[in-house]
Amino acid sequence: MRFNHAPTDGFEADVGSKTTIRVVNSQVVTKPDFQLLTAALFQNVSIAAWDPGKFDQSLSEWLANPDFNLFENFKKFRTAHPLSNFHIIDPRSIWRAWTALQDLTKVTIRKNPPTSGFIGLGLLMPVCRYIDIVEYIPSTRMNGLCHYYDDELNLGCTFGAWHPLAAEKLLVFQLNSATDYTVFQQGTARVLVDRPGQC
Repeated sequence: MRFNHAPTDGFEADVGSKTTIRVVNSQVVTKPDFQLLTAALFQNVSIAAWDPGKFDQSLSEWLANPDFNLFENFKKFRTAHPLSNFHIIDPRSIWRAWTALQDLTKVTIRKNPPTSGFIGLGLLMPVCRYIDIVEYIPSTRMNGLCHYYDDELNLGCTFGAWHPLAAEKLLVFQLNSATDYTVFQQGTARVLVDRPGQC
């Protein structure tokens, strides 16, 4: 599972090359810079797109007024690729994930939606026995880059300037079953879920 527009080309030695599922936010779906309709990284993968809406908004209110109108490009993509496995996540489930995170966090977190990574974790938990999460909890290899594929130095990306990322990382660390060496030197946390599959 990969997130938003994270590429593999040129980074295979560090991140591998296989992508089965891509979780994307509504900005990736709607903004022309991301080229959802034409970029190869969105082809031949399952896509789960999300838009947060408002915390207490009904589904009909969100459908009438999403944060980013992802429906037009969703329809265009599905028309161009009728056999594609492209889904839009119910925004109420995004806020249920936020509520669960708040319930498990001792301090009040800002009422902004969780990250695509946390949403992906929630999607995998019902179907996996364990989930390996790479560089979600920053290892000693962390270099301050916002993403491995760009040059932006931004600790807000690592610790959460908008998303409740610090709370997400602390929860994953509480759920982690890997050794400290594996997490902090090799960059991989493992969440055991006790399900029949593996991810």
